[in-house]
Amino acid sequence: MTATNSYNFWMDELNGCRYILAPMVDQSELAFRLLVRQYYGIQCCYTPMINANAFIKNIKYRNQCLQTTPEDRPLILQFCANNSEVLLEASRLAANHCDAIDINLGCPQSVAKRGHYGAFLMDEWDLIYEMINRVSTEIQIPITCKIRIFAEMDKSVEFAKMLEKAGVSLICVHGRRREQKGPLTGRADWEYIKAIKNAVKIPVFANGNILSLNDVHNCLSETGVEAVMSAEGLLHNPALFTGKRVAVWTVAQQYLKLAKQYPCPLSFIRGHIFKFFYHCFTLPENEDLRERVAKAHSTDVFEDVTQQLKSRYEEIYEREAKNTNNWSDSTSVPPYICQSYIRPEPKSTDPLMATKRSTEEEDNCGEECERRISKKKLKRMNRMVSCEERVKVGNKRILCALCPNPKGEKCDYGICRTCCRKKTYLETLDCTGMSPIGC
Repeated sequence: MTATNSYNFWMDELNGCRYILAPMVDQSELAFRLLVRQYYGIQCCYTPMINANAFIKNIKYRNQCLQTTPEDRPLILQFCANNSEVLLEASRLAANHCDAIDINLGCPQSVAKRGHYGAFLMDEWDLIYEMINRVSTEIQIPITCKIRIFAEMDKSVEFAKMLEKAGVSLICVHGRRREQKGPLTGRADWEYIKAIKNAVKIPVFANGNILSLNDVHNCLSETGVEAVMSAEGLLHNPALFTGKRVAVWTVAQQYLKLAKQYPCPLSFIRGHIFKFFYHCFTLPENEDLRERVAKAHSTDVFEDVTQQLKSRYEEIYEREAKNTNNWSDSTSVPPYICQSYIRPEPKSTDPLMATKRSTEEEDNCGEECERRISKKKLKRMNRMVSCEERVKVGNKRILCALCPNPKGEKCDYGICRTCCRKKTYLETLDCTGMSPIGC
């Protein structure tokens, strides 16, 4: 796609969007996307990161990922992949459900390192070029990339130029390095984003340090990018791009209504409620409500907690907070007003912390994935891929000859316990494995 076509894509297909919701694992689901679109001025959204291999293999997972509505446009669907054939097939399946396909080259999480995708793919320029070039050539849908920066500005610029040459129509740059995550997140460097913007001829989106409407305006002005993206900032303050002071219970009520209309896992909803009420829940007076949210098994509890929180602060909100329409200084905003979470500055002088974080398994994905992927989530993702391709580390087992389950270790017929039970019953056979301890 030429530079002119890339800008036409941004102007026509993405409606010249300026305010973007970032891709977030378990958090940028349909209900939240509609919340920020309908009420708070977001003009384009990314889906959560989708495993391209699981997307192809598992139709249930695919249908969950493709949950959308006509109002949920423009929409960019983000894949993680490390194989051009897999990415191509996944993109073909998704092409009619979105306006562009994004390749995740920014996730710094340990799961991305193990899976060899995200920010850990940024060192393999030839593979990335092949993936982009093949997909952009063989299907008629724009390809975009979301990246992090390298330590060297020149290398970051050359990487972006390589992506442009490969065929991407748009680049979203997160101005942090792969190592900047969790307590070591630190500040995003807009100078790198500006340098990349000046070096390429396609639209560029900026990501990082977007916590208020002032940040949005400053980023657009200082970097010259076409649009600004936020992740964690929007989770805590969906009204970020409007500059308005909105009560936390108002946002929660709007979201819960959408979550009922467009169901999603309860864990997703709980995560959003904790983000909305974060500043209120840090107060001892609201410890009871925080505990109820943590133990809730239905959305009815979330609705009741929202109503109780409203009853505690509505009077003071009406009296003191209603007169001011724009508060950009988060430190002066009362806890019952939606506001971004400001991460504490990392202690860069503490080498022990840096070493510990660099080897820790449970890394935070920063604004790329925005949430740690739990062990339960990883198991669920692994189950989405067919059993034939699953590799069991430390316990490699041979599969049953009749089904994808592991064969019984003591089975005389090389099949699993279920198949063995059927076989011995139907054929009147014996199996040494069918003892009290089983195959």
